[in-house]
Amino acid sequence: MKIVGLICEYNPFHTGHKYQIEKIKSMIENAHIVCVMSGDFVQRGDVAILDKHTRTKIALENGADLVILLPTFFCTQVAPIFASGSISLLNMLNCVDYICFGSESGDIEKLKNLSKQKYNEKDMKNYLKNGDSYIKAYSNISQIPNTSNDILAVEYIKSLELFDSNIKPITIKREGSLYNDTNLGNSFASATSIRTSIRNDIDMQKLIKYLPQNSIKYFERKYIKFDEDFYNILKYAILSKKENLKYIFEINEGIENKILENISKSDSVEELIQSVKSKRYTYTRIRRMLFNILLDITKSDMSLIKENRYNIGYARVLGFNDRGRNIIKKIKNNSDIDIVNKVSSYNPKDKHTNMIFQKDIYATKLYNILKKSYYFDDYLTSPIRIES
Repeated sequence: MKIVGLICEYNPFHTGHKYQIEKIKSMIENAHIVCVMSGDFVQRGDVAILDKHTRTKIALENGADLVILLPTFFCTQVAPIFASGSISLLNMLNCVDYICFGSESGDIEKLKNLSKQKYNEKDMKNYLKNGDSYIKAYSNISQIPNTSNDILAVEYIKSLELFDSNIKPITIKREGSLYNDTNLGNSFASATSIRTSIRNDIDMQKLIKYLPQNSIKYFERKYIKFDEDFYNILKYAILSKKENLKYIFEINEGIENKILENISKSDSVEELIQSVKSKRYTYTRIRRMLFNILLDITKSDMSLIKENRYNIGYARVLGFNDRGRNIIKKIKNNSDIDIVNKVSSYNPKDKHTNMIFQKDIYATKLYNILKKSYYFDDYLTSPIRIES
């Protein structure tokens, strides 16, 4: 078998994701798909619309074979950190043959060449200070197209080099809507447009074109979640940590004072972001700051993670089918990474691993404070098992 790694959020899993998996299986004989998937909080600085186990179940029902959790510390961060954590985990499995990712260019050689370009971190900071978004600033200094997936693709390739990995990168050209499109209309809609439509109470039957039909049943209003569901919790987190906000990762140059100044005047996450946003601090950057506050991710935490070269120490299994069971066997035969099936049975081997593991537990509890998910307790939830 050939093991192909995918780094994903599946927020939610849509027909574009299914197309990617089917394309991989047509390209690579006997491909077995292992997904490293974000948990209950995601990279743009947001909550996942459905809990991680429900999203795992949908993925397994639509072509994935094994789903492993990307730890919380990496899920809500900028592309280099998100990519480094994800690639580190795939590499530590010591049995993955390929990593496949979508890209706007669809040109792996071009992406490899772009990944070799060096840029000055000072230039990056200057662009950010002048009000450019991270993606635009990155594009300006690296000549990489101003597109989310190409930038992530380049970071994946850089991370493979960083970890001296033998995993071979391949790419599939992204079809249909761009990552940040908010409107439906193409044969493949973006996850952003699907979430926006659900948030606006669209009739779910109108989304059958964009979502696997076997997933529609999971989108019950009592289970789906959006950032506004967490506003009061975020407000409490900000006010209760007001003396320590300066220690939160990504908060710099006194921006915490502007957050504190506007938190009591704002009635929603969106209103708070708009009141704090400036030329220097972009919308997405503020979102990530707020979710770092909510998740209590500090500068010292992230410094330790970088000092430990993004070493995670465990692979938490969220779900698998029969083919996924074969991947797990191969991981056990080739790697010394801890395989976590039951949270209640796992004892992290050192303080660093425990720090990462406990943040995942905290994130799940936080995600389920106001509204319980289908799967709401890490200690009571076993990996999802699907018959192949």
